[in-house]
Amino acid sequence: ANFAASLVSVGLSINIDTDTSVLLEHADEVEYVQFMGTANIGRQGQSFDPRVVEKVRNFRKMQPNAYIQVDGGVSLENARDLVEAGASRLVIGSAIIHATNLIATVGSFESLRTSFGV
Repeated sequence: ANFAASLVSVGLSINIDTDTSVLLEHADEVEYVQFMGTANIGRQGQSFDPRVVEKVRNFRKMQPNAYIQVDGGVSLENARDLVEAGASRLVIGSAIIHATNLIATVGSFESLRTSFGV
């Protein structure tokens, strides 16, 4: 296996207010698309914007084979909705960093992952 290929992937990310058509125009040129789940990108602990769930759901309908990632505001409270909407991967930061019980929180995310077979 090519070592560099396993470390690097090319994706395209959009913020919550960007029209999904930008992703459609370039979906064939990238390995994944990423939806930002917060309005203020780059700041840990931002509130999750629930509009991203519908954006993921709509994009999944238009691109059934796309690899969809969501970053920003992901928590145990919204993770199931995101996966059910069609997210392939969830980027989880604050929900783990600020967990009172790190092992239990990671275990809860793992349980969600296995219940969906991802």
